Amino acid sequence: PTVARAIANINALEVGTTRDTSLSGVFNDTDADPLTITARSSDDSVAAVSVAADYSHLTVAAQSRGTATITVTATDTNSSTVETAFTVKVNTPPTVASPIANISGLEVGTSRDVSLSGVFNDTDADTLTITARSSDDNVVAVSVAADYSHLTVTAQARGTATITVTATDTNSSTVETAFTVKVNTPPTVARAIADIRDLKVGTSRDVSLSGVFNDTDGDTLTIRASSSNHARVTVAVAPDDSKLILSGVVAGTATITVTAQDPNGSTASDTFKVAVIPAPKPPTTTTTTTRTPTPTTNTPTESEDDGDDENDQDASALPDGLDEYDTNNNSNIDLKELLQAAQDYQNNKISQQHLLAIIRHYLNN
Repeated sequence: PTVARAIANINALEVGTTRDTSLSGVFNDTDADPLTITARSSDDSVAAVSVAADYSHLTVAAQSRGTATITVTATDTNSSTVETAFTVKVNTPPTVASPIANISGLEVGTSRDVSLSGVFNDTDADTLTITARSSDDNVVAVSVAADYSHLTVTAQARGTATITVTATDTNSSTVETAFTVKVNTPPTVARAIADIRDLKVGTSRDVSLSGVFNDTDGDTLTIRASSSNHARVTVAVAPDDSKLILSGVVAGTATITVTAQDPNGSTASDTFKVAVIPAPKPPTTTTTTTRTPTPTTNTPTESEDDGDDENDQDASALPDGLDEYDTNNNSNIDLKELLQAAQDYQNNKISQQHLLAIIRHYLNN
């Protein structure tokens, strides 16, 4: 018999795998003798080999990393033989050491770098070549850095795409890992909230959020709000996210920030200023008291009338110490007595005429 067709070498047969190799057309016997086919490995610990009962093919089983030579022998009925050989290189393929996490809420028109450090491992320390592909380039495009340190995904349109990353070693053994990227259209501010200039101290005001934010994806938005100065203005969001509730604490200005967030974590914010003014003072109530002068009687007799009616007094209405006061009384009135007289006048104990007489006496002395 002769070798009609050489068997090709096998490269990068991975540990734990097998490969069938056809024996059809490998040998030829011009005598048309039936041929018996056998095979042996130079290192069964690297690659084991067996031949099918019908001699149609042989099977190589990779045992461990290394290279073995497989020798195949054809023997005719006259014990004439011929051999052919091929090599089998057994390789430990790269593995996925750390899967890449899915990406949610990547906004249209933005990009994100994803580190490839530690994603793959190769126990043979082979140099790995990294490639990546997207299931839909119209939704997400992907590229790999020249040094294989990271890949970059770029959001093109709303939707979801699967990114498949492949590592190939020098023996062409490969491993793949995949992750999804969800592209989102973020909410926007559709109507800015106007500044508030007249929130009074101690009062509250509702601010409607209707129409303030818009989400083209129809996502449900969660609202949160904060004040730049809680000592001046506090803010709360209604449980149904329909409005803000502002409360003026002290006079001054604060900035309120309102943020809408969709389920993918994309946000939009609006800010407005709130000026708190002092509360108006309550009106002052003035009470007017009408005093009715106490009538006095001063009827002098001929012997008592000295002709000076201006200084004659009703002794019963004068304050203590002045009950016998008249123009002939040379006693002095001190300031304390004058003040007492004024108080008595306020209390309607003496008349205005009497008070004036006491004041003149005080001034004259």
